[in-house]
Amino acid sequence: MMLDEMVAEIARPLRIQAREKGIELKVELPQHPLPIWGDRIKLPWVITNLVGNALRYTPPGGRITIALSRNDGVARAIVSDTGCGMPNEALERIFEPYAQAESIGGAGSAGLGLYITKEIVEAHNGRIYVTSAVGKGTTFTVQIPVREQMLG
Repeated sequence: MMLDEMVAEIARPLRIQAREKGIELKVELPQHPLPIWGDRIKLPWVITNLVGNALRYTPPGGRITIALSRNDGVARAIVSDTGCGMPNEALERIFEPYAQAESIGGAGSAGLGLYITKEIVEAHNGRIYVTSAVGKGTTFTVQIPVREQMLG
């Protein structure tokens, strides 16, 4: 599958949701395709979940960016927002089941989305990272090996 094509496709309905909330959704696709081995149902869910979380915690007038790139045999999908951000204590356990960032406010959830996201990424031989600053926003970086690297 092509990561860039997948993101372009799932960005359409996400843009509508963002527009309804008064949030700009920017998508930065690479000039060259990003071929990866990926589950066509589960991998799109990863990006959709990360953008869904960003929509939940970004106020009107904010911005969410999905940026794709390739470096050293790895495809990167970076989802960043200008939302409320998370304190360091929350970052330490954000990928644990039932973890919630109650201290930052906003809509609650079951706390399984990021746990499942991490499981899906790791099942694709990938990694996921998060950085955040309270009052400035959050950035999730997903790394998946490109297909050529996996064949060798």
